[in-house]
Amino acid sequence: MIVFNGIMKTMKNMMNDDLLSMFAPGDGTSTKSELFSRIYQIQGLRDELEKILLLPKKKKQTWIKNYLPMLEDQMERHMYDSDAVLDGMVLDDDAKELAVEYIVALRDMVGVMQGIMREYKNLKG
Repeated sequence: MIVFNGIMKTMKNMMNDDLLSMFAPGDGTSTKSELFSRIYQIQGLRDELEKILLLPKKKKQTWIKNYLPMLEDQMERHMYDSDAVLDGMVLDDDAKELAVEYIVALRDMVGVMQGIMREYKNLKG
């Protein structure tokens, strides 16, 4: 149950944040801190999702059955947001490093999400 609550809390926090707001005009400090925050959230979500893959078969089936639509939604949202937000941005060197780290964190999280979706197909079949 702790795994479910941790994932739900992290996903709700991420859904409540407006990703586009982190790129408001300014000195770039807010962009960097928001990117750092987003990286931290995504890595936390990835860590929680990895725990799903380690659950016993019955618990894993239950979780996937209950949360797969939300997981698919999140995957689409993050891919769309990251592409829309980062396209054409001008960043200083520090922000560029954070943007790369953000994309790597997204890639890693999507990899775990895809693993869960593969598990779903295996459980169904």
